[in-house]
Amino acid sequence: MNTYSGKTVLITGSRGIGEALVKNLFAKGANVIVVSPSPSSETLVATLLTSSSNATTGDGATNNKIVAIRCDLSSASSASELAAKAVQASKDFGTHGTIHHLILCAAIAPFVDLGRIEEDEWNRVLAVNITGPVFLVKALTPSIANDGSIIIFSTSGTFSSGVLPVYLPYMASKGAINQVARMLAKEPLLVSRGISTTVISPGTIATDMLLGQKTEAELAAYRAISPYGRLGEPDDITKVVDAVISGGKWLNGANIPVNGGMAV
Repeated sequence: MNTYSGKTVLITGSRGIGEALVKNLFAKGANVIVVSPSPSSETLVATLLTSSSNATTGDGATNNKIVAIRCDLSSASSASELAAKAVQASKDFGTHGTIHHLILCAAIAPFVDLGRIEEDEWNRVLAVNITGPVFLVKALTPSIANDGSIIIFSTSGTFSSGVLPVYLPYMASKGAINQVARMLAKEPLLVSRGISTTVISPGTIATDMLLGQKTEAELAAYRAISPYGRLGEPDDITKVVDAVISGGKWLNGANIPVNGGMAV
C-alpha cells in the first residue's frame, strides 16, 4: 500500500510513538527522515532496511527510502544544521529538497517537582521541547511543500486535572508548544501556501519507556481511569496521524486529544 508514494516525511523521535510512526509511514511508501540524538534512529533505519521488501521486484514493490540523522535538536543552530541535512536527504530521495510532512514527536520528560527542579534541567526541557522544534519549523518553512502539514505532539495531560506535580517542566513545555501551534496556524508564511499545523495530544501510551518506568500498580491505575480499561497503543496514534495528513488544511489549528476518553 503506497499511500505516501513520492512524499518525504521528517519525524523527530525514533522510540515509542516515533518508532511506530516511522514504521507506519515507511510501510505505506513514504520517504522518511528519522531524527534522534541517539543511535536509536540508526538502529531503527537499519532494521527497516533489512526487513524491507524494497529490494524485491514485482507487484507491490516500492522505491521509497529512509535515512537517519543524528541531531540534538535543542537550539536554533542545531535546527539550521538539521534542516540543511534534511533538504539534502530529500534531494537524494528524488523529492527535490521538499519536505511534505513535518512531524515533531520527540520530547524529554524528567519527573521533577518544584522542590527538586534545577535551572539546568528546566532549561534543557525547554530547549528540547520548544526551542529546537520552533526553529526547525522556521528553518524548514521554505522547503515544506505547498499544502503540506506540520504535526506537533503535545499531551492529553494539558487537558487533565489529574496531572501530577512531578511533570512540572514537561507540562510547562507542552503548554507552551500548544500556544506555538496556535500561532503557526495563523502564520502567513505557512497558511498562504496551504500548510496546516495540527497538534496531537496522546494520553497514556504503552511504549517501552512507559512500561519500563511504571510499576504494575501504576499501570493498573492508568487502565482504571480509561473508559476502555486499557492503555493506548502506538498504533492508536499512527491511525490518527494518517487521518490528520489525509484531512488536509481544514484541521489547521486543531488540538486533537487521543486518549480514549481518559481526559476530555
